Amino acid sequence: MAGNAAREVIAGLEVIRALAAGPAPLAGARAAGRQHEMDVKLILARKQHKAGTRTPAAPGEPPAMITGDLLRSVEAVAYQVDAGVAVALISPDIVYAVIQEYGGKIDAINFPQLGNPLRGWFGESVRIPARPYMALALAEALASGALAQAAERAFTVTLGF
Repeated sequence: MAGNAAREVIAGLEVIRALAAGPAPLAGARAAGRQHEMDVKLILARKQHKAGTRTPAAPGEPPAMITGDLLRSVEAVAYQVDAGVAVALISPDIVYAVIQEYGGKIDAINFPQLGNPLRGWFGESVRIPARPYMALALAEALASGALAQAAERAFTVTLGF
């Protein structure tokens, strides 16, 4: 009798494993990716200022939005890696995204100074302080459980549970 119960449990687990090797992992990764993309964009929209004005974002805070180009460049893409395994990649696709996140020094290379003749010159180099937004969005999403909830909801709906 106990052997039959064990066989039933094993058979049930095999069904779940077969279902999980289907579209559910990719659905979960897509949902988590969309959630994280939205979280990043909300962080980038928290502060704004006009071009040519001093940023209200202190070093260590997310950058303040001027044009919205950084916000619009953030995109989530999900991939099926293997049976039962999928990942979501969320990233901005704009040239200054990395220096905003981590900070750094920009040196003039092709011209004697950095700047713009209409707005003024900065000198031979400029140091940009780190204004993290990707890491902050991930920390906030992990702390709230939003990524796990989005992935779990999509995963179980796709499985039909």
